[in-house]
Amino acid sequence: MEVPEVRFLNRRELAERWSMSARTLENWAVLGRGPTPRRFGKRVLYRLVDVLAYEQSVFEESA
Repeated sequence: MEVPEVRFLNRRELAERWSMSARTLENWAVLGRGPTPRRFGKRVLYRLVDVLAYEQSVFEESA
């Protein structure tokens, strides 16, 4: 059985992708905005599939 690869971005990588501060993403997480962050120990990660879905939803709303 083949397990599909799940890619993640950390908060810094996502902040760079969206040209915003990591602190803004931290605030969004508290407010329930943006893709859902996942905790792995002390690390906060975002599944790439969730990031892409969020980007698509924002793009569709602005069109």
